[in-house]
Amino acid sequence: MIFDKQIEIANGLHTLLKETQGYTESLPQKLCAMEKMYFQSNSEVYDDTDKQNLQYFREAFCYKFYLATMHLEQLWTLNYSRQSDFLLGQVLSNIFDNHKTNNEELLLYSFALEEFILQGNTFLGFYMLYLCYIFQIQGINYLSGKKFLGALKQVQSAPLAANALSVKQYFEKKCLAIAQRLFFRPIAGVNFSGT
Repeated sequence: MIFDKQIEIANGLHTLLKETQGYTESLPQKLCAMEKMYFQSNSEVYDDTDKQNLQYFREAFCYKFYLATMHLEQLWTLNYSRQSDFLLGQVLSNIFDNHKTNNEELLLYSFALEEFILQGNTFLGFYMLYLCYIFQIQGINYLSGKKFLGALKQVQSAPLAANALSVKQYFEKKCLAIAQRLFFRPIAGVNFSGT
């Protein structure tokens, strides 16, 4: 048949989906239940529009988490069935600097890791937007890590300010600092400043 290879690829994607569903299905359900309990105990803080926005961003970051998990599953699969023994540094070097497509194993690792990083970053962006709505930070539709941390610092509402500060400290120490060290490094010969 002319589409045998495409059917084989589609079957692999369905296998990936089934494997991922086994451990990602419960997250949205648990978060929805937790959010409902949070709204009940903070009913005076959020109106119906706030709740709709929070639901939208919760569903969005859960979706992005799901996609990131699928790419992580690809990485695990490659790792357990690997024919080559690539180090993370080699794969990152191929993604950021070398861009080689002539080594099939390295290319597969690069594909899965780059997609995981992209989806993970998108998940984090939607999660930060969700937190902005939790802390009632207005006028936010896109966030850099720096803008997010600055916005959290501005939360003044008594029931929310202490939690916003805790989230800010957690993101500074556990999320954004690690990403800064791992991924944002100077690239020889490239000037991003525009000068």
